[in-house]
Amino acid sequence: MIWLPATGVKDAIAELKRCLRMPGMIGPVINCFPHGKASVSDKDDEL
Repeated sequence: MIWLPATGVKDAIAELKRCLRMPGMIGPVINCFPHGKASVSDKDDEL
């Protein structure tokens, strides 16, 4: 599983794309939203 960073949407997208190229990766673990909070925000729409 891919652990997405909470350092911004662009970082999360980059990490998701990087990890999905690796064998066996099937999806992300979303511990918190990419903008760094536990609640959804319009800032996360791009992801």
